[in-house]
Amino acid sequence: MLLAVFANFLTKTGKKPESRYRDIVWKRSNIAMIVHNPIPEGHKEAITNRGWPDEYPTGNFAGAEGRQLQVNLYSNYPSVRLELNRKVVGERASSQQTKLLLHSM
Repeated sequence: MLLAVFANFLTKTGKKPESRYRDIVWKRSNIAMIVHNPIPEGHKEAITNRGWPDEYPTGNFAGAEGRQLQVNLYSNYPSVRLELNRKVVGERASSQQTKLLLHSM
């Protein structure tokens, strides 16, 4: 089965992920964390050329307890660190190639 994600005007959590990304690009914010909704086993995500991945500003997904989640950090800072329950789970320096997006921490 193929899951399709299309660009919508509203999301159940408010601001859309692409809007959070633009806030970083346009320097309205310095950092944003977006968590990808886990894709069910046996499924693939298909994103249209005008779409955006199924991402949210929180990692609370029913049925995903204990599963690893993909976390995307958008930042203007020279480096970022991701902590979970006060433990560092990822730290990356940004470069010209990864200036705004630090994937899957």
